[in-house]
Amino acid sequence: MTELPEPLNSLNCERLAAELKQVLQATMFTSTLRVSPRHLQQMANDLTNAVSAFIQGAVDAEAIHRHGRHLADNGCGHKAVIEQAHIINRFCWETATPALQQIALTGGFTRPLLEGYMRGREESLLREQERTQNALARAREPLDQ
Repeated sequence: MTELPEPLNSLNCERLAAELKQVLQATMFTSTLRVSPRHLQQMANDLTNAVSAFIQGAVDAEAIHRHGRHLADNGCGHKAVIEQAHIINRFCWETATPALQQIALTGGFTRPLLEGYMRGREESLLREQERTQNALARAREPLDQ
């Protein structure tokens, strides 16, 4: 990541966290969130901290990928994750800082976040399918004997 002259002066982290929390609250009932509503602020803060660390060059795309998987593991729905990505891109774009605008344009942060989320959802669905198949097989056992 390139050095930013003012990495966080142009990014209002409190406002970002508040907007991310609003998205989580708005999509809470359409997602399969596995966290209580009182933990939504922590989820928003964690994502804001990941954005900040990425901008500062403290974490790489692989760490953001893992964060996306974590969102899937917590049960965030597609709409919540897409809206969060949109908010992050808008925040980076609105800073008028060329390096942050570049992150928004290239999807430098949101691409690995979304890829991680998709991978996490795939793994979750495969686990659920396996559990369903195992349960079906167990249910059929007495009939097969």
